Amino acid sequence: MTSRDHSIWRIGQEVSLRHSAAPWTIHRFYVAQVRYVHLRQPVRPGIFTNLRVRDDVLRAHQRALGRDASRDARTPATVFAARLRELRVEHGLSQDELARLARMHVSYLGRIESGRVNVGLDIVWNLAVCLGVRPSEFLP
Repeated sequence: MTSRDHSIWRIGQEVSLRHSAAPWTIHRFYVAQVRYVHLRQPVRPGIFTNLRVRDDVLRAHQRALGRDASRDARTPATVFAARLRELRVEHGLSQDELARLARMHVSYLGRIESGRVNVGLDIVWNLAVCLGVRPSEFLP
């Protein structure tokens, strides 16, 4: 799959996975049952961190980042939601996959990620375990 085969992304294009982090660069595309985008982020000269993200997940995340950037009021629920989405995308999981791992309904996870639900510590803990992070990483 070449950059000509993709209607949205271009090789060398920079994308952000977080509002405050350094951008990732699209390195290549490939198909393995679903379409993937291979991203790179320089750590030091000549050394890169690589990340494989499903194309549909990356597109949805970019749309969500655009919505988050336009919000004036940042509530604890929306801050948590944005960070949860960032971590989920960094781990290459769709909402459906994370919902199955966390044993919750996908629509409930969607409401959490949109900031419409205030969650308790048990849900925060469960999501952190599923993503392999400390619960404190959901905070700014």
